[in-house]
Amino acid sequence: MKSVKKVLVLSVSCILISLACASLSEAQYPLIYPPPEVLNPYLFASGLPTYYPLPAPLVSFPVINPFLPIPSPLSAMLLPPPAASSLPVRTAAQAGFWVGTWQSTFIAFIILYHSGSMTLELIENPLLQSISGTGILIGSRYTDTLFDVRGVLPLSTTFELNAILPGGYAIVLSCFLTSPTTMIGTYTVTLGFGGALVDKGIFDLSLV
Repeated sequence: MKSVKKVLVLSVSCILISLACASLSEAQYPLIYPPPEVLNPYLFASGLPTYYPLPAPLVSFPVINPFLPIPSPLSAMLLPPPAASSLPVRTAAQAGFWVGTWQSTFIAFIILYHSGSMTLELIENPLLQSISGTGILIGSRYTDTLFDVRGVLPLSTTFELNAILPGGYAIVLSCFLTSPTTMIGTYTVTLGFGGALVDKGIFDLSLV
């Protein structure tokens, strides 16, 4: 009877020791499965296991959708270059043959040499960035003959023309384009550039 009890006690002791050892082995070597976001399906060849133990700490990788196409490195090279910043483009609206009228606002010419017709022909030179041409204020005391005008090629709707007149006089035309086919402005006639003022007025022209 005593021998049976010893066998039972010995058997129970062996079972308890085995269970304890198994628990310790599982506690010392746990299996670590990474979360789905660290698994890159392109890192594994076909036939290899889907999961594998990773040492801590775990490194996070961006999620890759296997159903989306992978961009090729050459695609960036084939993209069109970014569009350059758009700059205002000046049209050659001031070039052409203009006709209209002029009117003096100088008090000395309130009756005589007061108004008349006016023509202005302009040509642009983009290479020299200049504008030139001829003009005439018919009926004016100082500008009743054709004179040559010159100026800098404008970048806006406002520009200025200068001319030397017979007798040592000079005229400055300050022009403003109200539309591609209409122009208004003022003129001043002086004794030489910067000299005494002898006439001034306004004009209104249209492109033919």
